[in-house]
Amino acid sequence: MSLIDRLRLCLPGLCVLCGCPVCNQISLCGDCRARLPLVARTCRVCGIVMKNSDSADTCGRCQLLPPAFDRCISVFQYEKPLSNLITEFKYHGSTAKGHVLAQLLAQAFVNHYRGAATGQPVDCPHAATVWPGLLIPVPLHPNRLKSRGFNQALLLACSISRLTGIPVASGRLKRTRDTDSQSRLHARQRRKNLQRAFQAVNTGNNKELDYVAVIDDVVTTTATANAVARVLRAEGASRIDVWALARA
Repeated sequence: MSLIDRLRLCLPGLCVLCGCPVCNQISLCGDCRARLPLVARTCRVCGIVMKNSDSADTCGRCQLLPPAFDRCISVFQYEKPLSNLITEFKYHGSTAKGHVLAQLLAQAFVNHYRGAATGQPVDCPHAATVWPGLLIPVPLHPNRLKSRGFNQALLLACSISRLTGIPVASGRLKRTRDTDSQSRLHARQRRKNLQRAFQAVNTGNNKELDYVAVIDDVVTTTATANAVARVLRAEGASRIDVWALARA
Protein backbone atom coordinates (compact mmCIF):
# COMPACT_ATOMS: atom_id res chain seq x y z
CA MET A 1 0.00 0.00 0.00
CA SER A 2 1.37 3.39 -1.00
CA LEU A 3 1.87 6.31 1.39
CA ILE A 4 -1.05 8.14 -0.24
CA ASP A 5 -3.32 5.14 0.33
CA ARG A 6 -2.23 4.95 3.99
CA LEU A 7 -3.03 8.63 4.44
CA ARG A 8 -6.48 8.08 2.96
CA LEU A 9 -7.18 5.54 5.69
CA CYS A 10 -6.24 8.06 8.39
CA LEU A 11 -7.43 11.38 6.99
CA PRO A 12 -10.99 12.00 5.80
CA GLY A 13 -11.51 12.55 2.11
CA LEU A 14 -14.63 13.10 0.04
CA CYS A 15 -16.68 10.56 -1.86
CA VAL A 16 -16.30 11.33 -5.58
CA LEU A 17 -20.03 10.76 -6.14
CA CYS A 18 -21.89 12.33 -3.21
CA GLY A 19 -19.18 14.42 -1.53
CA CYS A 20 -19.63 12.84 1.89
CA PRO A 21 -16.50 12.48 4.08
CA VAL A 22 -14.87 9.04 3.83
CA CYS A 23 -11.82 7.43 5.41
CA ASN A 24 -11.36 4.68 2.85
CA GLN A 25 -8.50 3.76 0.59
CA ILE A 26 -10.94 4.34 -2.27
CA SER A 27 -12.76 7.68 -2.20
CA LEU A 28 -16.23 6.17 -2.29
CA CYS A 29 -18.69 5.93 0.57
CA GLY A 30 -20.39 2.61 1.24
CA ASP A 31 -23.75 3.75 -0.12
CA CYS A 32 -22.32 5.03 -3.40
CA ARG A 33 -20.17 1.97 -3.91
CA ALA A 34 -23.26 -0.19 -3.44
CA ARG A 35 -24.94 1.81 -6.24
CA LEU A 36 -22.30 0.90 -8.81
CA PRO A 37 -23.84 -1.50 -11.38
CA LEU A 38 -21.83 -4.70 -11.04
CA VAL A 39 -22.08 -7.13 -13.94
CA ALA A 40 -24.44 -10.02 -13.43
CA ARG A 41 -24.27 -13.39 -15.20
CA THR A 42 -22.08 -13.05 -18.28
CA CYS A 43 -20.75 -15.07 -21.18
CA ARG A 44 -17.50 -16.60 -20.00
CA VAL A 45 -15.82 -15.64 -23.30
CA CYS A 46 -16.97 -12.18 -24.46
CA GLY A 47 -18.42 -10.98 -21.14
CA ILE A 48 -21.80 -9.89 -22.48
CA VAL A 49 -24.58 -10.03 -19.90
CA MET A 50 -26.74 -13.14 -20.37
CA LYS A 51 -30.30 -13.81 -19.34
CA ASN A 52 -30.80 -15.84 -16.19
CA SER A 53 -32.83 -18.30 -18.22
CA ASP A 54 -29.85 -19.18 -20.43
CA SER A 55 -28.46 -22.57 -19.47
CA ALA A 56 -25.13 -22.28 -21.33
CA ASP A 57 -22.24 -20.25 -19.95
CA THR A 58 -21.15 -19.13 -23.44
CA CYS A 59 -23.32 -16.93 -25.66
CA GLY A 60 -24.46 -18.11 -29.09
CA ARG A 61 -22.25 -15.64 -30.95
CA CYS A 62 -19.08 -16.87 -29.23
CA GLN A 63 -20.06 -20.47 -29.93
CA LEU A 64 -20.48 -19.73 -33.64
CA LEU A 65 -17.75 -17.09 -34.07
CA PRO A 66 -15.15 -17.38 -31.29
CA PRO A 67 -13.29 -14.07 -30.80
CA ALA A 68 -9.53 -13.66 -31.14
CA PHE A 69 -9.18 -13.28 -27.35
CA ASP A 70 -9.82 -15.96 -24.71
CA ARG A 71 -11.74 -13.97 -22.12
CA CYS A 72 -13.26 -10.53 -21.77
CA ILE A 73 -13.88 -9.50 -18.17
CA SER A 74 -15.64 -6.30 -17.15
CA VAL A 75 -16.28 -5.23 -13.58
CA PHE A 76 -19.37 -3.08 -14.11
CA GLN A 77 -22.18 -2.47 -16.53
CA TYR A 78 -21.91 0.82 -18.37
CA GLU A 79 -24.75 2.51 -16.50
CA LYS A 80 -25.09 5.45 -14.13
CA PRO A 81 -23.45 6.37 -11.83
CA LEU A 82 -20.43 4.40 -13.10
CA SER A 83 -20.76 5.82 -16.61
CA ASN A 84 -20.69 9.35 -15.15
CA LEU A 85 -17.40 8.61 -13.41
CA ILE A 86 -15.88 7.30 -16.64
CA THR A 87 -17.04 10.35 -18.60
CA GLU A 88 -15.57 12.74 -16.04
CA PHE A 89 -12.29 10.83 -16.04
CA LYS A 90 -11.97 10.21 -19.77
CA TYR A 91 -13.26 13.43 -21.29
CA HIS A 92 -12.82 15.99 -18.51
CA GLY A 93 -9.56 14.81 -16.97
CA SER A 94 -10.88 14.27 -13.43
CA THR A 95 -7.87 12.71 -11.71
CA ALA A 96 -9.82 11.99 -8.50
CA LYS A 97 -12.46 9.98 -10.35
CA GLY A 98 -9.80 8.32 -12.47
CA HIS A 99 -7.94 7.22 -9.36
CA VAL A 100 -11.10 5.67 -7.93
CA LEU A 101 -11.85 3.83 -11.17
CA ALA A 102 -8.29 2.54 -11.45
CA GLN A 103 -8.39 1.20 -7.89
CA LEU A 104 -11.73 -0.53 -8.48
CA LEU A 105 -10.40 -2.24 -11.60
CA ALA A 106 -7.13 -3.22 -9.92
CA GLN A 107 -8.95 -4.76 -6.95
CA ALA A 108 -11.22 -6.79 -9.24
CA PHE A 109 -8.20 -7.93 -11.25
CA VAL A 110 -6.38 -9.15 -8.14
CA ASN A 111 -9.48 -10.91 -6.81
CA HIS A 112 -9.89 -12.75 -10.11
CA TYR A 113 -6.34 -14.10 -10.17
CA ARG A 114 -5.72 -14.48 -6.43
CA GLY A 115 -6.39 -18.21 -6.58
CA ALA A 116 -3.49 -18.52 -9.00
CA ALA A 117 -1.11 -17.19 -6.35
CA THR A 118 -2.48 -18.98 -3.29
CA GLY A 119 -3.87 -22.17 -4.76
CA GLN A 120 -7.09 -21.45 -2.90
CA PRO A 121 -10.55 -20.89 -4.39
CA VAL A 122 -11.85 -17.31 -4.47
CA ASP A 123 -15.34 -15.89 -4.52
CA CYS A 124 -15.20 -14.89 -8.16
CA PRO A 125 -16.95 -16.47 -11.20
CA HIS A 126 -14.58 -18.36 -13.51
CA ALA A 127 -11.55 -17.44 -11.37
CA ALA A 128 -8.23 -17.94 -13.12
CA THR A 129 -5.52 -20.44 -12.27
CA VAL A 130 -2.48 -18.50 -13.51
CA TRP A 131 -1.51 -14.82 -13.73
CA PRO A 132 -0.89 -12.91 -16.98
CA GLY A 133 2.74 -12.03 -17.52
CA LEU A 134 2.19 -8.69 -19.23
CA LEU A 135 -0.32 -5.82 -19.24
CA ILE A 136 -0.98 -4.18 -22.61
CA PRO A 137 -3.13 -1.01 -22.58
CA VAL A 138 -5.12 -0.31 -25.73
CA PRO A 139 -3.11 2.48 -27.43
CA LEU A 140 -4.45 5.82 -28.61
CA HIS A 141 -3.44 7.40 -31.90
CA PRO A 142 -0.91 10.24 -31.32
CA ASN A 143 -3.50 12.80 -32.48
CA ARG A 144 -6.06 11.57 -29.92
CA LEU A 145 -3.42 11.35 -27.22
CA LYS A 146 -2.34 14.94 -27.90
CA SER A 147 -5.89 16.29 -27.69
CA ARG A 148 -6.87 14.29 -24.59
CA GLY A 149 -3.55 14.60 -22.80
CA PHE A 150 -3.46 11.04 -21.48
CA ASN A 151 -4.34 7.46 -22.36
CA GLN A 152 -6.96 6.27 -19.88
CA ALA A 153 -6.15 2.60 -20.60
CA LEU A 154 -2.49 3.19 -19.71
CA LEU A 155 -3.42 4.81 -16.39
CA LEU A 156 -5.67 1.85 -15.55
CA ALA A 157 -2.92 -0.62 -16.47
CA CYS A 158 -0.38 1.22 -14.30
CA SER A 159 -2.71 0.95 -11.31
CA ILE A 160 -2.99 -2.81 -11.81
CA SER A 161 0.78 -3.03 -12.20
CA ARG A 162 1.41 -1.20 -8.91
CA LEU A 163 -0.83 -3.67 -7.09
CA THR A 164 0.41 -6.84 -8.79
CA GLY A 165 3.94 -6.20 -10.03
CA ILE A 166 2.96 -7.28 -13.56
CA PRO A 167 4.87 -5.08 -16.04
CA VAL A 168 3.07 -2.71 -18.39
CA ALA A 169 4.10 -2.89 -22.04
CA SER A 170 2.71 0.34 -23.41
CA GLY A 171 5.05 0.22 -26.41
CA ARG A 172 4.19 -3.24 -27.76
CA LEU A 173 1.30 -1.89 -29.84
CA LYS A 174 0.70 1.34 -31.70
CA ARG A 175 -2.40 2.78 -33.28
CA THR A 176 -1.60 3.47 -36.92
CA ARG A 177 -4.90 5.03 -37.99
CA ASP A 178 -6.68 7.97 -36.38
CA THR A 179 -10.08 6.28 -36.50
CA ASP A 180 -13.47 7.84 -35.89
CA SER A 181 -14.78 7.65 -32.34
CA GLN A 182 -16.27 4.19 -31.76
CA SER A 183 -19.02 5.60 -29.56
CA ARG A 184 -20.84 7.04 -32.60
CA LEU A 185 -20.79 3.82 -34.67
CA HIS A 186 -22.87 0.66 -34.70
CA ALA A 187 -21.30 -2.81 -34.54
CA ARG A 188 -20.52 -3.33 -38.23
CA GLN A 189 -19.13 0.18 -38.59
CA ARG A 190 -16.95 -0.36 -35.50
CA ARG A 191 -15.37 -3.45 -37.02
CA LYS A 192 -14.71 -1.70 -40.35
CA ASN A 193 -13.41 1.37 -38.55
CA LEU A 194 -10.72 -0.68 -36.81
CA GLN A 195 -9.40 -2.60 -39.81
CA ARG A 196 -5.59 -2.35 -39.74
CA ALA A 197 -5.83 0.24 -36.98
CA PHE A 198 -3.25 -1.48 -34.72
CA GLN A 199 0.29 -2.63 -35.37
CA ALA A 200 2.77 -4.53 -33.25
CA VAL A 201 6.08 -2.94 -32.34
CA ASN A 202 8.89 -5.48 -32.54
CA THR A 203 11.00 -5.46 -29.38
CA GLY A 204 12.93 -8.60 -30.27
CA ASN A 205 11.41 -10.72 -27.47
CA ASN A 206 8.01 -12.30 -27.96
CA LYS A 207 8.30 -14.89 -25.18
CA GLU A 208 6.74 -12.42 -22.75
CA LEU A 209 3.61 -12.37 -24.93
CA ASP A 210 2.72 -15.94 -23.92
CA TYR A 211 -0.12 -14.79 -21.63
CA VAL A 212 -1.18 -11.15 -21.73
CA ALA A 213 -3.96 -9.00 -20.31
CA VAL A 214 -5.25 -6.23 -22.57
CA ILE A 215 -6.56 -3.25 -20.59
CA ASP A 216 -9.28 -0.81 -21.70
CA ASP A 217 -11.90 1.39 -20.04
CA VAL A 218 -15.12 0.32 -21.79
CA VAL A 219 -16.02 -2.66 -23.99
CA THR A 220 -19.09 -2.29 -26.19
CA THR A 221 -19.11 -4.67 -29.16
CA THR A 222 -15.61 -6.18 -28.54
CA ALA A 223 -14.50 -4.75 -31.93
CA THR A 224 -11.47 -3.04 -30.39
CA ALA A 225 -10.63 -6.05 -28.23
CA ASN A 226 -10.77 -8.33 -31.27
CA ALA A 227 -8.64 -6.02 -33.40
CA VAL A 228 -5.96 -5.82 -30.71
CA ALA A 229 -6.10 -9.56 -29.99
CA ARG A 230 -5.63 -10.48 -33.66
CA VAL A 231 -2.41 -8.46 -33.77
CA LEU A 232 -1.16 -10.05 -30.56
CA ARG A 233 -2.01 -13.54 -31.83
CA ALA A 234 0.05 -12.88 -34.93
CA GLU A 235 2.93 -11.91 -32.63
CA GLY A 236 2.72 -15.23 -30.80
CA ALA A 237 0.39 -14.60 -27.85
CA SER A 238 -1.09 -17.93 -26.77
CA ARG A 239 -3.59 -16.59 -24.22
CA ILE A 240 -5.26 -13.19 -24.11
CA ASP A 241 -7.54 -11.83 -21.40
CA VAL A 242 -9.25 -8.50 -22.00
CA TRP A 243 -10.04 -6.38 -18.94
CA ALA A 244 -12.29 -3.34 -18.82
CA LEU A 245 -14.01 -1.20 -16.23
CA ALA A 246 -17.39 -1.51 -17.90
CA ARG A 247 -19.32 -3.47 -20.49
CA ALA A 248 -21.87 -1.54 -22.51
